Amino acid sequence: MCSPPRRTDIVDLSLQDREMLSQVLEGNSATLIARQIGMAEATAKVRLRRLFRKLRVENRTQAAVWVLIIRPKQATSEVAFSE
Repeated sequence: MCSPPRRTDIVDLSLQDREMLSQVLEGNSATLIARQIGMAEATAKVRLRRLFRKLRVENRTQAAVWVLIIRPKQATSEVAFSE
């Protein structure tokens, strides 16, 4: 019998993943995320999909819930960073 997949921790995410996740939490579109990070919109969409797979979620709403409810202690200390 297989064990359930391990949930990704905030610390397992790259700095760019964290920045994109922070942008998702702000409600920004892929277009706006791309502009703010400095990449093509298509690249931002691909990276968002990859991020969602890492988090084992299907969309940006679930990603926000993952941060705010499933990982509240890590979210407040690591994702909500503003450097």
